[in-house]
Amino acid sequence: MKNIKRILLQVALVTSIFAISSFNFVEYSVKDQQFVDKAARISLEEIKLGELAQQKSAVSEVKELGKMMEEGHRQSLDGLKALAERKSIILPSTPPQSAYEAYKNLKGKLEADFDKAYCEMMVSGHKGAIELFEKASRDSNDIQIREWAVATLPVLRVHLDHAVTCQMKCEKM
Repeated sequence: MKNIKRILLQVALVTSIFAISSFNFVEYSVKDQQFVDKAARISLEEIKLGELAQQKSAVSEVKELGKMMEEGHRQSLDGLKALAERKSIILPSTPPQSAYEAYKNLKGKLEADFDKAYCEMMVSGHKGAIELFEKASRDSNDIQIREWAVATLPVLRVHLDHAVTCQMKCEKM
């Protein structure tokens, strides 16, 4: 009888270990969670400001930049949402307070001032985003987060190039 209880206990233990190991119990580092959160907030802000640029700008290149930002960051956010869902990471659903402040500031500007300020914001923001993503692509503890950061970097660089081109055009006006 003792042997049967011992065998049943061992079977239960092995079954429990197998069941537990089949779940994805990955503990994410604080820096990975902060990166994912920051990346989502960046995209939410760029979408909001990109929509404003399409509505408010009088310069076709700035409108196109706004559209590129909205579409590119919406696509980036969709990829991040899928990754976060697989990792059971909760993403923010609204832009940060700074996005609302930037939106309000830009919305109050006249067209020419708007275009210059928007382009300047896109250049500065994308330089910072590229730094953040490069760091995550090297230092993230999670391979899938690193891979997503690496895959997103070329898009951010294209955005930066377009923003610089628009900025130079607006400075000549």
